[in-house]
Amino acid sequence: MSFPWSIRSENSSDEIVFEVIWEEVATSPGSKSDATLFLGVTEGSREQLLRISSEMASVTLVEQCSCEHLEAMDCTRETVREYRADLTNAVHMAELTSLESWTAVVLLPSDKSMMIRQSLALVKGALSPSAGKRSVSSLWFVSAGALPVGEESVKDEASARQSWLSGFVKTVGIEHAELGVRHVDVRSDDDGVIDDISHLLGGAMSLPEKEMERARSRSLLRSTLG
Repeated sequence: MSFPWSIRSENSSDEIVFEVIWEEVATSPGSKSDATLFLGVTEGSREQLLRISSEMASVTLVEQCSCEHLEAMDCTRETVREYRADLTNAVHMAELTSLESWTAVVLLPSDKSMMIRQSLALVKGALSPSAGKRSVSSLWFVSAGALPVGEESVKDEASARQSWLSGFVKTVGIEHAELGVRHVDVRSDDDGVIDDISHLLGGAMSLPEKEMERARSRSLLRSTLG
């Protein structure tokens, strides 16, 4: 499925055409994530993530809260750390992204206004220079049901409000390729977000290296610009 846009330039004889083409991606096995930072964890997603934490070497879960400093939480799982942080604060994001060398930093979906603020803070924090700061090489921005796949359509207003992520990630990817930004769109049902992300991070499915955008529903698709 393709979605063409035609943009007229000031010179009426010129026309720039952009087309996004969605193609099915072979579900070949990938590599497991060694250390994953999940941002924007809710009570429901926390329970799911704890269940799959044994499949990953190291998992850190961070809940959104209005606090002045990072707050460490007790956790009985050896491979899991938990924090509370203000994810709209670039300073907090810088501290979180520099805790260790993450295989992936995953920002989970939230309401539009909150996710815009969190996304901007994450990019700013990841780019913030500091002595001894570890570089971030893979930022995942996750939406749920924002990109229709095949014959599907966007199911609800909440999903449609996440569609801005597509342009945001493309822009950040062009300006800061070193961050390895990716937009991953997953199913919008209650279990779909964590199930689909865990398939990718757990190595059951691979992400092609070159494209920045993925949509997963009944199959995993990729987009390319041409």
